[in-house]
Formats: sequence, C-alpha cells, structure tokens
Amino acid sequence: MVESDVGCPAVICFTSGSTGPVKGVTLSQAALHAQSEAKISKLGYSSSDIYLHTAPLFHVGGLSSALAMLHVGARQILTPKFRAAQAVADVAAHGVTSLIAVPAALHDMGIQQQQQQQQQSPMSRL
Repeated sequence: MVESDVGCPAVICFTSGSTGPVKGVTLSQAALHAQSEAKISKLGYSSSDIYLHTAPLFHVGGLSSALAMLHVGARQILTPKFRAAQAVADVAAHGVTSLIAVPAALHDMGIQQQQQQQQQSPMSRL
C-alpha cells in the first residue's frame, strides 16, 4: 500500500476567469476531501442520487461534485459538452435528482423545458 501525504498536491483546477485571467490552482488531497465532505453534509448527497454533470470537470465546482458523488456511491451522468436540450432530456430519461449549473445554463434549460412542453400540448394557448 502506498502512503500519501494529504497535504500533497492532488490536482490543478482552473478558475473561471470572472475576476481576471484564468488561473491554474493547485488543490491538495485534504482540500478535495474537505470539499466533498462539505457537499455531502450540506446537500445531503447519498447513494440513491442520480447526478447530471453540467459543470466542466476541470473546474473545482464540477470536480468536487464528481468526487462527492463517487464518495457516496451515487450514479453519475456525464456528457461531452453541456447542451440545454440534452440536459433536459437527460433529467427526464435518467431520473436525475441533482445537478449544479451556472445561472445561464439553468436559464437555457428552463427555456428548453418550456419549448418541449409547448410542443407536446397544442392547446397551450387559447
């Protein structure tokens, strides 16, 4: 068995660049574990969850969610790239119970869901 120092670097994640240039940030094993534990504790993730990834895994939000879901043994749905229509379809098809997304992605998913409902019901307006 290989022993490791929890303070050792585990991964380099990239910031969103919202306050300046995109930066690579080194995170330790302990930081990743703490982030996972916090998400599990605050959000109540469990093995019964079905999680749809909408955030990129190179960003701490996406990566920490993936690790938290692995930690609890939840099912995860991964797609190559976020597309609102596909995300809405995945929620329905897989029974998604949880996801995180930036406001613009949630907005686009809401628009897609409305459009799909209107297409299914020709009597949506009188």
